[in-house]
Amino acid sequence: MMRSVMIACFAVACAGTATPATAQQQIDEAMPASGVVVFQPSKAQLEVVGWARDSVRLVARNAAGIVVELDRSAGVFELHERRAERDTAVLASYTLYVPATATVRVRMQAGEISLRNLRGGVRAGIVEGSVLGDSLSGDVELSSVAGPVELRRSSGRLLARSVAGDVVMSQVTGIVRARSTSGDLTIATGLAGPVEAETYSGVISFEGALAGAGSSFATHSGDIHLRLSAAQDAVALVTNVEGRVTLMCGGRAGRVAAGQPVVLGDGGESFDVITFTGNVRINCGD
Repeated sequence: MMRSVMIACFAVACAGTATPATAQQQIDEAMPASGVVVFQPSKAQLEVVGWARDSVRLVARNAAGIVVELDRSAGVFELHERRAERDTAVLASYTLYVPATATVRVRMQAGEISLRNLRGGVRAGIVEGSVLGDSLSGDVELSSVAGPVELRRSSGRLLARSVAGDVVMSQVTGIVRARSTSGDLTIATGLAGPVEAETYSGVISFEGALAGAGSSFATHSGDIHLRLSAAQDAVALVTNVEGRVTLMCGGRAGRVAAGQPVVLGDGGESFDVITFTGNVRINCGD
């Protein structure tokens, strides 16, 4: 059965009185810990927080002239934002509390998205603005078209991507993927693998330890800087057309001939390092 709940009302239609722009509207509904929450506001500062309650709560500020309705059916809780034409430019502020193990799906046109303490998987995207994730786990996908993406202290199957912004991933473990077209990629991991980093014109910086096969670092015109664990055993397969390849690892320091495999430690699983016009630098340990 589907149920709709209005949590914010048009300023001219609330009991015949205007709602101040700073008014706070709130909804609090029970939901299963394994449920799915979907929210797609158009323009907002949105914070999604996982908590230890089996309920979903939305607190709305600066939402005069905006209607938000909650539809729920078969464990899916979907919040719909309705705006009058005159209110399309309003930057609303929402704080959304969900069970920490719930699955979260968020999409926005503009603003800022912040997510933390979510363990049931997250997919969050924005067209114009930033996305920040902290303490997330499971299947996680964060994306922006025209803004930065940052992911901290997270684990699982992780993807962070931006078309025109930088991507930063720190203290992440598991399967780690970072992508951009014109932005830089900065990744710091514990033991992770595979790690995939791909950008067209940005710089790739990686620090951590690679596990297993299948990792790759690729850019067309940017540099690649890898600082690997001193105990890393692997083989770097480097493709470099015009730039330099420099190795500082295990007492070895200097340039590496183009196309020559770089053996780290005792060797082992291979990973790809690809750039056409950039330089490559590989360090092991300090």
